[in-house]
Amino acid sequence: MEKYDNDLTSDTITDWINEDKGLQKIIQEIESKTESFEEQAELAFHLVSAYFDVPKLESEDQLDGDYDEFMNTCVYEQLGLLKYLEPNEDIRGQVLTAIYFLKYDYRTDIQFVFEKYYANHKDEITGIGFKGENSKVEIVFVKKGESWFDLGCTYFTRYL
Repeated sequence: MEKYDNDLTSDTITDWINEDKGLQKIIQEIESKTESFEEQAELAFHLVSAYFDVPKLESEDQLDGDYDEFMNTCVYEQLGLLKYLEPNEDIRGQVLTAIYFLKYDYRTDIQFVFEKYYANHKDEITGIGFKGENSKVEIVFVKKGESWFDLGCTYFTRYL
């Protein structure tokens, strides 16, 4: 498994799309249904994940995992981490990147996430919670003494 280390570029995703006629057809179908980028991202979350048979959401037996289980991840988790790292990027591209990661066995390097967090906060955290549905996922850093459930998260993982 490779870690995402900023070597992956938008050209990589563009090339991937250009090389896969089925993916191109799905993207065209999505774009014809709505002009809203958020709605397109939501449709891509479901349709492209299904096309490549990658897990969209964590299964029940993966919940409350730890770093060793990070290798068994899903689009939801990867998307949440990507959105945190690059909050101003096009959500549609982030969804496709998250799916690409799962398909080609890449993962967001969790150290990038922690480095960005620690640059702004010195609080002790116990892990990362994920809240929101599907492409609307957001991550929450859960601090010592906090409950990920009380913070509105539906999924929590310890990376420490």
